[in-house]
Amino acid sequence: MDDTIFLGRQIRVRFATHGAALMIKNLPQYVSNELLEEAFSMFGPIERAIVIVNDRGWPTGKGIVEFANKPSARKALDRCGDGAFLLTAFPRSFEYEYAMRWKALMEMEKQQYEQVDRNIKEAKEKLETELEAARHEHQVMLMRQ
Repeated sequence: MDDTIFLGRQIRVRFATHGAALMIKNLPQYVSNELLEEAFSMFGPIERAIVIVNDRGWPTGKGIVEFANKPSARKALDRCGDGAFLLTAFPRSFEYEYAMRWKALMEMEKQQYEQVDRNIKEAKEKLETELEAARHEHQVMLMRQ
């Protein structure tokens, strides 16, 4: 019915946003709709879990999980943000251990990038200060001549 004229007005049909839906990224290729639903059902009842595929039917590494209520979605979001949530074919003890190691590695990478950025900023500021001092010295020398 999208773009249909009804009683002199054009009807617009669009997808509504689901208030308790989460976009999941970086999914392994083997994750199915069923595995996605099973993994996230630990946070609460799920209406639908979908692995997004391209036009050829290949997984894109993204998925959508629609929870039945917002508290469940919030719990899942908090868990994925605070800790790590890893979908694997291994038992849960392996999941947790390796998820924590991945999270630590990612945090270390973030800290090192921040340190490199700080070092570069400091080096730029130092070079600008030296350049300004050299300009000043050069002007003083020219004035003396």
